[in-house]
Amino acid sequence: MLNARLIGVLPALLIFVSMAAAEPTARLDTYRQSDGVTFFAASLAAGQELPVIDRHDVVVLFDTSASQTSLYRDSAIAALDGLLAGLSPSDRVKLIAVDLTASALSDQFIAPKGDAIQAARTKLLARPPLGSTDMETALQTAANAWDEASDTARAVVYIGDGVSMINLLNGQKLQALIEDLIAARAPISSLAVGPRTDTQLLAVLANQTGGNLYVAEPLVFADPDQGILPERAEAENIRRSRLAGARLAAWTQAAVVWPIDFQLPKVFKEVYPAKVPPLRSDRSTILIGQLDGPVTEPLPMNVLVASGSEQIQLSFTATGQPSNPDQAFLASLVERARADAGLTLPTVGDEGLAEVRRLVRSNLDQLTMLAEQAATTGNTQGAQRIAQAVLHHDPGNLRAETVHLLAARAPGAGRDASPTDLRLVAQAESAADEPAAESPASTDFEAQPGSFLDSHVEHSAIVAELIRKEVELALDDARRTMSENPDQVIQDLKLARENIRRAPELDMETQTVLISRLESAIKEAGQRQADRDERLREQLERQRAARAQRDMNDRFLRTIQKQKQRMESFESLMDENRYKEAVDMAGLVEEVDPNGVVPRVATLWARLAGNERDMQIIRAERHRAFFDALYQSERSSVPFPDEPPIVYPPADVWEELTYRRKKYRAVDLKSQGGAEEKIMAALEEQIGEPLEFIETPLSDAINLIKDDYKIEIQLDKPALEDLAISTDTPVTASYQGISLRSALRLMLSELELTYVIKDEVLLITTQEKASEELTVKVYPVADLVLPIQNTMMGGFGGLGGGMGGGMMGGMGGM
Repeated sequence: MLNARLIGVLPALLIFVSMAAAEPTARLDTYRQSDGVTFFAASLAAGQELPVIDRHDVVVLFDTSASQTSLYRDSAIAALDGLLAGLSPSDRVKLIAVDLTASALSDQFIAPKGDAIQAARTKLLARPPLGSTDMETALQTAANAWDEASDTARAVVYIGDGVSMINLLNGQKLQALIEDLIAARAPISSLAVGPRTDTQLLAVLANQTGGNLYVAEPLVFADPDQGILPERAEAENIRRSRLAGARLAAWTQAAVVWPIDFQLPKVFKEVYPAKVPPLRSDRSTILIGQLDGPVTEPLPMNVLVASGSEQIQLSFTATGQPSNPDQAFLASLVERARADAGLTLPTVGDEGLAEVRRLVRSNLDQLTMLAEQAATTGNTQGAQRIAQAVLHHDPGNLRAETVHLLAARAPGAGRDASPTDLRLVAQAESAADEPAAESPASTDFEAQPGSFLDSHVEHSAIVAELIRKEVELALDDARRTMSENPDQVIQDLKLARENIRRAPELDMETQTVLISRLESAIKEAGQRQADRDERLREQLERQRAARAQRDMNDRFLRTIQKQKQRMESFESLMDENRYKEAVDMAGLVEEVDPNGVVPRVATLWARLAGNERDMQIIRAERHRAFFDALYQSERSSVPFPDEPPIVYPPADVWEELTYRRKKYRAVDLKSQGGAEEKIMAALEEQIGEPLEFIETPLSDAINLIKDDYKIEIQLDKPALEDLAISTDTPVTASYQGISLRSALRLMLSELELTYVIKDEVLLITTQEKASEELTVKVYPVADLVLPIQNTMMGGFGGLGGGMGGGMMGGMGGM
């Protein structure tokens, strides 16, 4: 587990990262105690001129533990979407779901946009939030995610709460993980999101590996009484999360360099972290420690760093600032860093250092208030000790000095402390983290015989009493906030239950009682959570129904508007007498309102009007044609003379004309060779001897005819195969006294076959295939289209003359 002596836990706020200057710069803040010991905080800004690699391989660790549910899960997903949207197209991503195990959702690094990453995202959404988070497994998986031969820039992004309950990270494990990540050159940037976050661990990882930390803003919850509707709250949470994801994407693109060797001023007596952490182009790197004397001149600092395959020498020059009381917290910060050589320092840039200062001062203010309360209740000894603890960390604290002086002068300053007083003092000493060896009261107590056993028993009693009070406070807080935020209450109560189980100062009976009370409160919170979820579900159902009703109304209004527009077009077409187009437009109106009366009436109206107009046109045409016919009838009654007369030739002349045209009755444009003429002649021959076939294969029957008539006959096998007719199909037939043409047609028709004469062979084929073979023939029709020649000669000198004579003769007879 992380060093418990660290100062508090970073609160849920957004840690902004200021941009560094274009060139390397340094700042040295100092604080000098009354005994002459001077502490410092050096801020190194590497600048933005560091080499930047365009392509990055990013490992995204997405927390899927049981704490990441409901709105927190939605916010984390939105942050992931913002991260993917902000990455460069040349970057690659590997998405890993982490809880008790680390499961890669893609086999390899993939593009941040496209079907592959959407498939991985779908797998993530289908993964239920269960169990706890094993941060050691997650971080080790990230460190081993890259191929050693890869030369791309690397980055790790963690989205989750950072709470590792299943496998607590002690100093040794944390040191090994950080060394592996530095060896892989993989800086970790995190988004802390969840009902309870371990920002301290995430800040340490970011500080030691050259990453950054973004602590999610508090979620916005729906509150109808305050006018905050669920959709508005959801939209605001998604917006904030997407912005956080975009910031994570920007952090992956920043340049990070890895120190190889560093030369610090000799006046730096102690430096923490003992090894300079990686430097980034978008934030400063903080070193703290103790000076071996005053700073009288600018201090040079040189750091040899690696960027890819290159090595760069960064030179910093810092001028020591005068001692500032605001930097008094550096004394306690350096004291804590000595325990692990600065491994667990959460100072992520200037902003992280400022946040640590704010937390220390806030803790000291609370301890000062506790000392004032102790002095007011007459606990002068406890007030003195708490005030001493505050003054040890902040010697210039006037309130603590005042409490210390008043408590020392009080009449009961030397009385024995009660158990409650001892609990308050123990709480103050634990919060201020003052070593027992430096406390005068502790020194006097240890000089007495048997003091070790007595102090251990007394300390156990104090801690047990403190734990009981903490449980009472936790239960009171749970009852106050259970209705509003049962998720957080359940998490806090479970954490308190876990702390009780791990407290060796408690006896079994007290443990059982406290755990029973906490479990009862957890069950009650669970019931409240279920009630709240049910209320939210009902509220969401009502909102969903209202939204559905609004959508239905909107669709209805859009339908009415569309129908109105199309009816206006329909009326315009009707006014222009474009009835067919009006019928089509009425059909479009019917598509909008299939069951409506308006489109039906419009269709009938357009058809009726169109038919009426057509009937009017036909009626007008009929009237016009009637009068034209009457006119022609009247005109036909006008006589005309038979000049010249129509004369018809005699019958023998018509017979002679017919005989002379007989050979031209049909002319085949296709030229025929000798083989085809031979086939035609053979087809016209009469069958002498009987032509009989009894169950004879088709091919044998054709070969027999081929041999008898000496003509070439072939089978169109592809066409026969299409009709599923084999050359072995049996044929049964008997013909005599008819032409070969008729015999072939009769025999082949039973098999749905026929023949054509083509390419000097008689080809047996299917009727469908034969229909595709067309023959062009020309027939003389000149006598049907040539004009009749008139002649004035007698007899039958011309057809016209004959017809004229006949006509005249006929008319004369009349």
